[in-house]
Amino acid sequence: MEITMKFNYQQAIESIYTDARWEAYYDPVIIPFFNICCYNTGVKIVPVHATRKSGRKPLLSKKHFIDTYSIVKRKIRDGKEVEIRYGIPDYVIVPIDSTYDNPKKSLLNIEFKLPEDLTGEYKEINPIKYKTELQYQFEYCANIILTDGVTWYFLKNADEINTAKPITLYDHTNKCWKKSHKIICLDCEKALYDDQETDQCAPNELDELLETIKSMIEKAIKNNHA
Repeated sequence: MEITMKFNYQQAIESIYTDARWEAYYDPVIIPFFNICCYNTGVKIVPVHATRKSGRKPLLSKKHFIDTYSIVKRKIRDGKEVEIRYGIPDYVIVPIDSTYDNPKKSLLNIEFKLPEDLTGEYKEINPIKYKTELQYQFEYCANIILTDGVTWYFLKNADEINTAKPITLYDHTNKCWKKSHKIICLDCEKALYDDQETDQCAPNELDELLETIKSMIEKAIKNNHA
């Protein structure tokens, strides 16, 4: 049985912010969005954010799924040396044969943050705010996407945390989503646009965004095979 799913991207991002306002509830938007970019590439998106809680408990002697997507540092806490896990992303792009029991290394990490003041005067996400967190992730993964669903950063090394320029779906001048993104749906393997309500002459950052994600995934796959 094949099920085709369509949804309005802008509306979905806004409604989750309005109704729930928690990063984990964005799974129904982020996962299908990346599924488009992973289609026919031999990789897939896997959520790992909910493993954060168990991953921060005292480390077990038995290897755990999250060991593949984090690093462990020794720290002094209350005068005692303890092991603490850092750098757990929200999602990872991994080979298609990766499983919970046999996880493969992440080719690309996705760090998702809750949009700030999305229903008021939206404030653009800034990677410098999350510099330490991203630096930990770069210790085991060479590619990171940082996003709040509206603004997107594509980072290929830790130096770019300070210098990278984003792709944004928001018009800061007019304080609204860019017109070319008002009517956007995702349909399994491709992005669909409502021709009647979308300005076809407007620069379409969604196309640029999808192509940039696909390009980063393809390069990560190529480098992994090199």
